[in-house]
Amino acid sequence: MLTDYDRITRYNTEVIYVSPEGVAQTRDFLNTAGKPIPFPVAVDSLRAVVKTYKLEKPTDKRVEVIPSIFLIDQTGTLRFKYIAQDAADRPPIGHLEEILRVVTGERSRSGQ
Repeated sequence: MLTDYDRITRYNTEVIYVSPEGVAQTRDFLNTAGKPIPFPVAVDSLRAVVKTYKLEKPTDKRVEVIPSIFLIDQTGTLRFKYIAQDAADRPPIGHLEEILRVVTGERSRSGQ
């Protein structure tokens, strides 16, 4: 998502990274990215977002909580949720742009 951030925000869309860890663990993880993260990072150590969006994956006898990325448009509508478990699961950036292009076009036609 770091490499595609500029392309996504052209559509008045924000990227928000939700970390299910505490502040220290999240900071350590972000420091491994090698460059500044250009989008907001929300720490969800109480796991309220995790529960709302069911971002849990049973692993053996424990539950693993998966960091996730949300694309939210200017109306506050969630347009895409990316479970950051496997980068290969994310659709190509062209597909995400098409979703945002359609939504932007629909909004401009309706006069919003």
